[in-house]
Amino acid sequence: MLASVSIELVVGFVLALALRARVPGKPVMLTLLLVPMMLCPVVLSLFWNLILNGSYGVLNQLLASLRLPEPQWLTDNDLKFASILLVDIWMWTPFMMLISLAGLNAILTEEYLGSACHVHLETVVGRLIMRTARPLSRGRGSSLRVRLDTAQLCVFDPSGEPRR
Repeated sequence: MLASVSIELVVGFVLALALRARVPGKPVMLTLLLVPMMLCPVVLSLFWNLILNGSYGVLNQLLASLRLPEPQWLTDNDLKFASILLVDIWMWTPFMMLISLAGLNAILTEEYLGSACHVHLETVVGRLIMRTARPLSRGRGSSLRVRLDTAQLCVFDPSGEPRR
């Protein structure tokens, strides 16, 4: 749960940084990136079942055409947690991206580009931390807490036993 939220936060922040720049087709890319968040979880579970099913899944058909082994993604004890982690990251990264993009757009461009940093911090990492991550960290704690709380509601038990 913490691993998925951490990965979602990092990937969402990187995507938000990429979308903050002026790139052609930005509205289309933003729409495509937000699709997983807008779909109903039931539809998403059916969609990923069609992809990851060991008998008739699209991913295993692709692996079979390449003459590679076809694992049981959803039933193998070693793979089922990783498969669900992948689906969770795919579904919730747009939420983190949207929160990060809103925070990045709230930072004034003049302040972001024109602020003076110390000479030893004029690296890409220093600029990212001093001008971007630090102002964003003030407001993102609550959104991170909301995402952690929703992740706790979706506890996955690898033994397959229902939670009591």
